[in-house]
Amino acid sequence: MERVVLWHRALPAGYGQVPDELSHHVDALSARLREAGGELLGSLGAAVVASFAARDLEIAVELALAESAEAERSEDAPRISFGLSLGLIEARPEGGMLGDCIDRAQLLANRARAYELLLDAPARQRAAGHFLFSRVVGTGSAAARGYAVDRKHPHRHEARRGLAHLGCMPVAKVVGDSLAPQLEAELKAPRLLITRGPEGAGLEAVLRRHLADADYAFVLCLRGTPGGLEPLGSLKRALARAEVAAHAKGTAADPRGAMRECLEAETQSREATLACWSTLLNAAGSRGGALVTLGLHQAVDVASVELVGVGLTGDAPHRVVAELPLDAPMPRALGVEGEEVLLPPLRTRDARLLAGGILKLDPGGDLARRVAVLGGDTPMGVEEAARTLVAAGDLLHRGPEAGEEWRWRVAPRGGVCAIPVEALLEERVEALRDDARRLLDVLAAAPLETRPDTLMQLTQRDGMSPEAVEGALEELTSEALLIEGTRMSQTLREHLLLAMPPARVAELRRYLAQVLDERGPDCSFERATLGYLWAEGGDPQRAATQLLQAAQAAHSAGWTRAAVRLAAIAVQTSPTAETRRVALAITRGRSSPARADAPSRENVARPEGTQPAGSETQPEPSEEQAPTARAVRALLSGDFETVDGFIDLAVAEGHDLAATDRLRAMAHLLRSDMTSARRLLDRAKNRGGDDPRQQARAALALAWVQLRGGLPQDAIRDGLHALALARSLQDPRGEAAAMHTLAACYRKLGRGEQAARIEEASPT
Repeated sequence: MERVVLWHRALPAGYGQVPDELSHHVDALSARLREAGGELLGSLGAAVVASFAARDLEIAVELALAESAEAERSEDAPRISFGLSLGLIEARPEGGMLGDCIDRAQLLANRARAYELLLDAPARQRAAGHFLFSRVVGTGSAAARGYAVDRKHPHRHEARRGLAHLGCMPVAKVVGDSLAPQLEAELKAPRLLITRGPEGAGLEAVLRRHLADADYAFVLCLRGTPGGLEPLGSLKRALARAEVAAHAKGTAADPRGAMRECLEAETQSREATLACWSTLLNAAGSRGGALVTLGLHQAVDVASVELVGVGLTGDAPHRVVAELPLDAPMPRALGVEGEEVLLPPLRTRDARLLAGGILKLDPGGDLARRVAVLGGDTPMGVEEAARTLVAAGDLLHRGPEAGEEWRWRVAPRGGVCAIPVEALLEERVEALRDDARRLLDVLAAAPLETRPDTLMQLTQRDGMSPEAVEGALEELTSEALLIEGTRMSQTLREHLLLAMPPARVAELRRYLAQVLDERGPDCSFERATLGYLWAEGGDPQRAATQLLQAAQAAHSAGWTRAAVRLAAIAVQTSPTAETRRVALAITRGRSSPARADAPSRENVARPEGTQPAGSETQPEPSEEQAPTARAVRALLSGDFETVDGFIDLAVAEGHDLAATDRLRAMAHLLRSDMTSARRLLDRAKNRGGDDPRQQARAALALAWVQLRGGLPQDAIRDGLHALALARSLQDPRGEAAAMHTLAACYRKLGRGEQAARIEEASPT
């Protein structure tokens, strides 16, 4: 069984020390080891060996540290040292215990300095979340190494207290200079400001400083909803947060309450919502206007984006700041063009100023310089580098009596290259205690703005007691991994979800779906979130039912984009005949006119003089007017938002799911998102089954993904597979497509002559 082995070695304090004194020391130590739960394996002279259960490693380390500290304070006590190892031991038939970890523990005890505790590599890895280490000791035997627990600063949790002494993130000058003129301009009419850059590029700090000086009637921060599916979910949650903040500050009531009541109604008609939104903006216009921020790095639902865009076409003065990734197109639902600002990367001087501001140190000093280098070119990176160094115990805070200074505990961390933010976050997460890490996973799997009582029920289903949750929440807050209660950065959330096993994510989402299902949704639109959670939790039939109910509610209320999207997700989740029938009825049975730019049956095809959508005599669209054909044309023109809309419509109307997956894969390919393209092609291949036509098309699509990903030789293999299948099917169009694909691969390899010969041999 796996055990912790603790080997104690003692040397007399002087040559005149009598054996009786050593005997008394050994007896007292043996008694304390047994009291702590250890099992004595034996003793020889002044050496004592004990084993502990693997879960009691921390107890064994604490006991050794206490014994060493007590012996060091006493003039008469022997000079002691400890070696600790973790491994498998077993009882021998003739008596005694056997295991290489016993030998390692002895070896480490013999190599340790007086009053020092050395751990082997497995034990150090297990104890790294609780203890700090000062030096590495080579044993000279089989390359075994020992890691000395820092005697002056052994506990990691004490070092983490320094996080409370870090300053707030200052505004990076290069970012402030880019945004300040646009934000400080006088607000006389609706304005859209689009900022582009990675998350953590500095927008939050600039907005925080701007809001401290501005006098808006209200501020709404729209964030993502699960999958971006719940119509108006982002706006509803933003209003709830704003009301809570206004109540906390004692601010007088405003029309936000009426807007929230409108969004919580069972039937949220588009016309009534638009009217209430206009009333809210007009009321804000007389009191300094409004500011709306759109975190489009996250999944903000399309209905909320559309509503914000409608407000920009009015006369009420308000400002919208949309945060977009570098290569993402502006959502067409906003409806207007805006002024774009690129959030620039940090310059070396700016990074040092940020590091100095966070640590409250001279930015020209060596410590600020090293933190700036490790943090890279984003403010979030610099802030996380400082937090990681403090949480890891590399940086220690000296306290007020030393002028609020910092110092290296042992030596500066090596390296002259920036560490990715994800790696910095992972280092901090790995050092968390089990309960804190478990709660962090729960919070990552739960949607943003999940109610506290819902979170508590979720943690209970996951097996955590209220006391454990309280302690874990306190640790996560002190570690600065959570902001504003239980919210975390989107970067951390995505990193945790990717790091968790898929089965664990599904389990947590299923628990949450059960909790919300028992409570019941507050309105029909919330069924979209419930459906998403059931789908993620592994119950596609329940998911499709909830998604279709939300789609029908969105259709009845006039939110056509959202209705088509929900119907398409329902079909993809559970492609049964009944699901397809209901989804098709939603796309063809609308009574509300769609927006001109929304992909829907009304504007896909309706020849003059025919019956309106939803009538029994509605004609079928021609092949050129079909959603898939229009999606292809939009794909060729680079209009990816329209592509997504028409693919959703095609799925909802019952088109082949493997084909629509291939279309989505091509859209992701043109966006240079190779990971998503491969994932969709794998799904399309599985859906195609053994059908040779589906296999040929999947192989051809995969060839283009491989070619775009810089793997022309792999692309040639997939192209040849597609060519063989096309010829076996006697499909000249498929054969021509495969040969043109092969020609492109050969050109990529610099073999233009062979590429030309392949094209000449093509049937068309």
